[in-house]
Amino acid sequence: ISEVFKGTVKELIEKVDSKKHVDEIVKSFELEKIIDRNVNTLSGGELQRIAIAVAYAKDADLYYLDEPASYLDIEQRIKISKKIKKLSETKKVIVIEHDIALLDYLCDYVNVFYGLENAYGVVSSVKPARGGVNEYLQGYLKDENVRFRQYEISFEKRSISDTKKGSMGIKYPEFEKAFPNFAFKSEAGQIHLGETIGI
Repeated sequence: ISEVFKGTVKELIEKVDSKKHVDEIVKSFELEKIIDRNVNTLSGGELQRIAIAVAYAKDADLYYLDEPASYLDIEQRIKISKKIKKLSETKKVIVIEHDIALLDYLCDYVNVFYGLENAYGVVSSVKPARGGVNEYLQGYLKDENVRFRQYEISFEKRSISDTKKGSMGIKYPEFEKAFPNFAFKSEAGQIHLGETIGI
């Protein structure tokens, strides 16, 4: 967006808003804090929200959203998903997404794509979302009788108490960092080998 548009978030929305609901869009996509900022100063997540808001602002017969959850934190993913779901009640919406949980929530139907990069690609028949997601995880398309992966993707349920900690990999001190619009503070800690920490 910043490569093709110079100006503020508000100016961009006003330029493309065929529905003429700028205030509603700003509020709906929680853009109040960044509405007067220049587009070229926004973070990836802010730009993603703007891109979706701009698409939403247009009056179209079909909305094609390619990876709408990219760069968004979990809270924003949920909020954007609700907006897309609401939009699909009155418009046709196609979503391309790698986040399986988001697809499961958003979609009524899915196609599973599989193949070999730079060689070939195959599109499955249309499947109900839950069944299609499960078949993707299993690596086997039931209706087509095709195994496209030799293993299943499964998720383990483990608590920290169930996990044996390996030897210490790294220890870090308490620290903090401040920028004009953002500050971070962390307690001291350590990471053990074999341990995964999500931030």
